[in-house]
Order: sequence, then structure tokens, then C-alpha cells
Amino acid sequence: RIAQGSREELRLGNLAIYRDWGWAPEYVEAMWKMLQGDAPRDYVIATGETYSVKQFLDEAFGYAGLDWQKYVEISEKYFRPAEVDLLIGDSSKAKQKLGWKPKISFKELFGLIAMRLKEVGRGWRVLIQIAAIISFSNVLFYVQFVYFVDYAAKHGGSMQSANMVATAIQFVGIPLVVLGGWLADKMGRIKITWYATWAGAILCVPAILASQLGGVVGLAIGQSLIVAPVMLLFGAQGILISRLVKPEQRCSVFAIGYSLAVAIFAGTAPMVTAWLLEINAWTWGPAAYCFIYALPAIYALHSLRNEDQ
Repeated sequence: RIAQGSREELRLGNLAIYRDWGWAPEYVEAMWKMLQGDAPRDYVIATGETYSVKQFLDEAFGYAGLDWQKYVEISEKYFRPAEVDLLIGDSSKAKQKLGWKPKISFKELFGLIAMRLKEVGRGWRVLIQIAAIISFSNVLFYVQFVYFVDYAAKHGGSMQSANMVATAIQFVGIPLVVLGGWLADKMGRIKITWYATWAGAILCVPAILASQLGGVVGLAIGQSLIVAPVMLLFGAQGILISRLVKPEQRCSVFAIGYSLAVAIFAGTAPMVTAWLLEINAWTWGPAAYCFIYALPAIYALHSLRNEDQ
């Protein structure tokens, strides 16, 4: 946070003590090697080099181009009464018996730490981008294929006929989901999602206004206008996410992003649309509501396009 501009202070104790600093993933590797042995043995896992806390601060803040003395406050509260001034380990037994030795030097630690922190920050950014992209297509679907089915039944049609129209149009749209995935592979995952999102943003206005005509005719016109971009987005989104997220994180990131999109935004879309149209009698409200969701999706895709370049 300090590297990103925070003015908070870091409170520490004795900076003159020396410690044997190591890279945690290497130590986990040593643990695994210990477990492969035939009999339990005691090992010392260490780098064999020692550096002071002050040297650690010099390297860490220096890596970010900052002077640690402007951000660190020395507090007597954190001084230990029985402090060990120097700790350094001898891992020669681990090297001999396990074939383990440290590979990451003290100075290399800070580059790796910075890289991991950037990955964490990027992970949250990608999660928000995914939620924004998924939200738009799902809000469109829930408004057009859930709310307006009920609306058509109440305004000049029947629930049976409205459901038949919606089912038929969705059935026609199924091949478009497959086409969306195919185009994502051929044209580019971001590119097809970008075009389909813009198409949805433009067509959502006439589609929603047409659906307000009532009856199965208005429903059929509205859903026919919007089915192509929505289904193409459904097909392309899974392919896009597979590019943005590491394989081991895809299920969790997609689950969180999809849960945010559907439970919080899309799931409440029919209720919000009913409030805008039926309670407040705002004809343009549902269209404006859907279009607003297009803006963060377009911005997220624009950011991803810039990162690709």
C-alpha cells in the first residue's frame, strides 16, 4: 500500500538484528523432500547468509524507489527483552541428504515478492473485469427473457404463448452460443466479446422499447433483436475467461465472477425493471438501466485490449 501512495507508517522494533532470510516456496520444497525419506530426521533449512532488518528495509523500499526512513517508525513496544542479535543457519545436512539448497538470493527475494503482489492485484482487477463483462449479458437476458415474458402475458398475451415465443427464440439462439465460442477462437476472444457487447448496447434500446408494445408480437420483436449479441456473448465469455485466468484459478474466478454477476445484478434485474416500468411508468427506464451495465463491460474490454497491445 505504501508503494501505491499510502502515507501510513510501518512500526518496527530493533532494526540491528540479523536474520537468515529465505524464500518460502523453497522451504516448502525442503519439507516435501523430508517427507520422502525412509526415516524421520531433523534438518536445518536455511540460506547460510544473514542480513539485518535495516538491510531488508533498504532493499524492500529501494525496490519501490522509496526511502524507508520516511515511512518507518521505531517503537520500543516492539523490542524484545531477550533478543537474539544474530541468527544464521547451516543447511549442509539438507544439501547432503536431500539434495536441497537455496536458489533465491537475498536481493532476488524482493523482485519475486513484488511480482507476487502484482499478481494478487491483477487477480482482483481481472475478477472485477470478468464480473462487469458477465453482468451485462446476463442483465440483458434476465430483462428480456424473464421479465418481458411475464410482461407480455399481462399485456395482451397469455403466459403459454409468451413462454412458447421465448422458448422458440432461445432454441434458435443455441447455435449462436457455439458460434460465439468458435468466433472467439478465430477472431480473438476480446475482439468478438467487444463487438457483441457493443451490438448488445446498441440493440438493447429498440429491443426493450419493442417489448413494451405488449403481447407476443412485441415480445418476439424485442427478443429477436437482442438474442444474437446475448448468445454470442454467452459463447465467447467462457473462452475469454480461459485466457485471462491461470488454469488452477479458472473455476474459482469464474464461480465468483458469475455469482456476483447473476446473484447481485442479473438476479435483481427483473425486479428493478418492474419498478422502473410499472411503478414509475418510465418507458425509457429499462433500456437506460441495461445500457448503463454496458458501460463497465465496454471499459473492462477496452482495458483488456490495451493490455493485449
